[in-house]
Amino acid sequence: MKRNNVLKIIFFIALLLPTITTLNGLGWWWDPPGGGDTTPPSLSFVSPSAGASVSGTITVKVIATDSGSGMDLVSFYIDNSFIANDYTSSNNEYSVNYNTNGLNDGSHTLKAIAFDNDGNYNLKTRSIIKVTPEKIAVFFYDSTLIDDEILRYNSILQDEGFTKFYNYKDCTDVQGACQTIDSYESAEDTIFVYIIGHGNNDGSHSYTAFDRLSQEIVYSNDFKGYMDNWEAGRKCILVESCHAGDWADDFNEGPYLAMASSDETHTSWQYSPFSTYKSGVFTHYFFEHVEDGYSAVSSYYYAKNYVMEEELLHSFYNPFFDEWVYCQPQYPKIRDNSAYTWFT
Repeated sequence: MKRNNVLKIIFFIALLLPTITTLNGLGWWWDPPGGGDTTPPSLSFVSPSAGASVSGTITVKVIATDSGSGMDLVSFYIDNSFIANDYTSSNNEYSVNYNTNGLNDGSHTLKAIAFDNDGNYNLKTRSIIKVTPEKIAVFFYDSTLIDDEILRYNSILQDEGFTKFYNYKDCTDVQGACQTIDSYESAEDTIFVYIIGHGNNDGSHSYTAFDRLSQEIVYSNDFKGYMDNWEAGRKCILVESCHAGDWADDFNEGPYLAMASSDETHTSWQYSPFSTYKSGVFTHYFFEHVEDGYSAVSSYYYAKNYVMEEELLHSFYNPFFDEWVYCQPQYPKIRDNSAYTWFT
């Protein structure tokens, strides 16, 4: 679990029921018959794992057995609040579903108490970390290609429920920026990455620069390595760059949805500096469709329709040569291995 470098995984044992009086006060006291079974049940946690980051509804599961008088029930608690009893087992497993939405973010203690039929009991605890899933948007951009439009795209994603934004303008330390994100995000988060910069392809991988003056570039396969380190279970990347096809191909596995504005051999086009928009053509139509309420995959094909139509591209501006040229289709790519529906 990583969130602001504050939350720590804490393992500890806490006694919920320190005295027999407490048991009696709950109305769960049995007087063991004289000479009866005095051995407590065996008890161990199955799930969640120790120190797990959790959200939503979780299944709390233990294994409990008793070789003497036999098992009666297992009681479950969160911190010191009762959740439920389970009287029946399947393969000695006892479980309860628990909705964590009412918990504050941070460390909490699950407790399970196994009782046998003679009133003997065993207590086990497990520490968990409650987190509120967050939607995180990450923008790496070359300010010669896009600037104020980034704020508009931020706003569109805010309407999609995104609450945390990283805007890296003319970034010269991409790996360091990704490590910053890595220290913040957690497994329950959803992360959307947008990249726009000048790019090319070396025959194996695409690469993009976010600051032409620094000459620093980032390769598609290296960036995937940075994103692989992120624990988030839902990750999407959109790259607007020339020769960007390997940004899709290098991310062709779960849990990624990867979209590139062009393939490996074609150029991506930018709006004229005299246009209302300062952005890539593909990007503009993609976010326009998202803003209208469509999914990311639908918006990809919507934008692709425009950048594949030559008659729609004839008046665009080539930023590399500072001239107007007749533009050719740029052949976007998509690789969808995500079980998540992005932008609905």
